[in-house]
Amino acid sequence: MIGYVVVLLGLKKAYVAYEYAKKGACLVLVARRRDRLEIVAQKSRQLGSGDVIVNSGDVANVDDCKKLIDDTIHHFGKYFTQIQDANPIMDINFWGSTYISYFAIPHLRKSKGKIIVVTSGAANIPLPLASVYSESKAALVRFFETLRVELSPDIKITIAFPGDISTDMTTPHFVEKYGSDFLLSESVSKCAKAIFRGIARGETKKSHLG
Repeated sequence: MIGYVVVLLGLKKAYVAYEYAKKGACLVLVARRRDRLEIVAQKSRQLGSGDVIVNSGDVANVDDCKKLIDDTIHHFGKYFTQIQDANPIMDINFWGSTYISYFAIPHLRKSKGKIIVVTSGAANIPLPLASVYSESKAALVRFFETLRVELSPDIKITIAFPGDISTDMTTPHFVEKYGSDFLLSESVSKCAKAIFRGIARGETKKSHLG
């Protein structure tokens, strides 16, 4: 994967970034907290990434999305894969991914690239106390399933469905509110490795429910 360009949206993608970095891929890391992005970027370089740039734009803002793609093409001259997942709710979970894809698709067509969408098991299974979150993930799944048909065979799309993963969103919020037994959480690292293996095999769907 040396020279391969991967764009990752959201800090929860850190462990996926590390898997690509080990293979020598070039990375574009996108989230609003630049200080944390720099930490992920530094570790990615240490693990072997060919080049890493960070972008602290807001993916809920259509102008920031366009600038992100323009900056990526200007820096690398190509665009292969985007991996997206972010919060909060509809503006970023759904519209942010839609905006980014709109601007990226022409470049992904040229490079025969991929779109990797990290949704949630909540897209398929009712999750009490998270109705709007579940709505945003379900909308994301249907959008990209339809887009897969429209873009085939030029662009391949993989949709990942993580289960109860321990992140800064689920921990400590749910533990504090509902107790340590509310979620059976699995490590982000193990989930990222499973998603990476699914991408490498060319799977269109990857469930990882712990």
